Amino acid sequence: MPRLGEDQYIDYCPLPEGAVNIEGLLTQLREDKYDGFCTLEPHVPPEHVERFYHIEVSYLRRRGVH
Repeated sequence: MPRLGEDQYIDYCPLPEGAVNIEGLLTQLREDKYDGFCTLEPHVPPEHVERFYHIEVSYLRRRGVH
Protein backbone atom coordinates (compact mmCIF):
# COMPACT_ATOMS: atom_id res chain seq x y z
CA MET A 1 0.00 0.00 0.00
CA PRO A 2 1.37 3.44 -0.84
CA ARG A 3 1.94 5.36 2.38
CA LEU A 4 5.25 7.18 2.08
CA GLY A 5 4.72 8.72 -1.32
CA GLU A 6 3.59 7.95 -4.80
CA ASP A 7 6.38 5.46 -5.48
CA GLN A 8 7.21 4.43 -1.90
CA TYR A 9 5.35 1.60 -0.21
CA ILE A 10 5.06 0.01 3.20
CA ASP A 11 4.02 -3.58 3.69
CA TYR A 12 1.65 -4.90 6.32
CA CYS A 13 2.10 -8.57 7.11
CA PRO A 14 0.09 -10.86 9.42
CA LEU A 15 1.06 -10.93 13.11
CA PRO A 16 3.00 -14.20 13.02
CA GLU A 17 5.18 -12.91 10.16
CA GLY A 18 6.03 -9.46 11.50
CA ALA A 19 9.06 -7.95 13.21
CA VAL A 20 7.16 -6.85 16.34
CA ASN A 21 7.66 -9.11 19.36
CA ILE A 22 4.04 -10.27 19.58
CA GLU A 23 4.97 -13.23 21.81
CA GLY A 24 6.55 -10.83 24.30
CA LEU A 25 3.57 -8.50 24.14
CA LEU A 26 1.13 -11.36 24.81
CA THR A 27 3.30 -12.61 27.67
CA GLN A 28 3.38 -9.16 29.26
CA LEU A 29 -0.38 -8.76 28.94
CA ARG A 30 -0.83 -12.11 30.71
CA GLU A 31 1.66 -11.21 33.45
CA ASP A 32 -0.12 -7.89 33.98
CA LYS A 33 -3.44 -9.76 34.14
CA TYR A 34 -4.80 -7.46 31.43
CA ASP A 35 -8.49 -8.17 30.92
CA GLY A 36 -9.41 -5.53 28.36
CA PHE A 37 -9.62 -5.31 24.63
CA CYS A 38 -7.00 -5.26 21.91
CA THR A 39 -7.80 -4.58 18.28
CA LEU A 40 -6.50 -5.94 15.01
CA GLU A 41 -6.08 -3.30 12.32
CA PRO A 42 -4.78 -4.81 9.11
CA HIS A 43 -3.82 -1.94 6.83
CA VAL A 44 -4.51 -3.83 3.64
CA PRO A 45 -6.86 -3.36 0.70
CA PRO A 46 -10.45 -4.39 1.58
CA GLU A 47 -10.29 -7.53 -0.55
CA HIS A 48 -7.50 -8.90 1.71
CA VAL A 49 -8.99 -8.08 5.13
CA GLU A 50 -10.76 -11.43 5.68
CA ARG A 51 -7.60 -13.40 4.86
CA PHE A 52 -5.55 -11.36 7.33
CA TYR A 53 -8.19 -11.66 10.07
CA HIS A 54 -8.33 -15.42 9.55
CA ILE A 55 -4.54 -15.73 9.94
CA GLU A 56 -4.30 -13.35 12.90
CA VAL A 57 -7.32 -14.55 14.88
CA SER A 58 -6.23 -18.18 14.46
CA TYR A 59 -2.72 -17.25 15.62
CA LEU A 60 -4.02 -15.42 18.70
CA ARG A 61 -6.47 -18.18 19.66
CA ARG A 62 -3.66 -20.76 19.51
CA ARG A 63 -1.89 -18.58 22.08
CA GLY A 64 -4.86 -18.44 24.42
CA VAL A 65 -6.23 -15.04 23.52
CA HIS A 66 -10.05 -14.97 23.69
